[in-house]
Amino acid sequence: MKALVGARLHLGRRNPDGRIPGEAAGFVALARPGAPKSLKLEATGVLLGTALAVEPKPFSQRGPSLADGLTEVLHALRRNAVTGSRRVDAVLACQPGDSFWGTEFSRAYLRNVSLMPEPLRVHVAGEGLGDAGAGAGPVMLGVALHQARWRQASARRTLVYGSADGGRIGACVVEMIPQ
Repeated sequence: MKALVGARLHLGRRNPDGRIPGEAAGFVALARPGAPKSLKLEATGVLLGTALAVEPKPFSQRGPSLADGLTEVLHALRRNAVTGSRRVDAVLACQPGDSFWGTEFSRAYLRNVSLMPEPLRVHVAGEGLGDAGAGAGPVMLGVALHQARWRQASARRTLVYGSADGGRIGACVVEMIPQ
């Protein structure tokens, strides 16, 4: 909390766009096809593709981002033969919810519309977890598979992405395995 207050990032009357402190933890077991059966595990989803990039003007620099890094990541997924052949059904962001991240996504979205669902609704980790930190990635991947199986059967193919304050960006497309 002291770090958030010192950086003027905490939610409060003076900063209605601030963060709620929090931390998430999670893990995801990744295996090659066929391995879950031999380990007597149930596979719930397939990771169709991943992409990484670095944002040249990240949040930590306090300047406006042109979303070049996020655009690059989404473009790579869109060009991928497996992930880019059709739109995703849902988008989950590992972001805390500050307006910086929404603006960054909007700019990257406009350059990668063909990958996104219509109508577009982005679920942000910060909505329910606060600033989930480094644990947001595996938690949101779990949320994607949970929603696909139990809440939104139409959300079988989900884009999960996250941008660190320092500029590292990662994204993946995961698809639920039908029962």
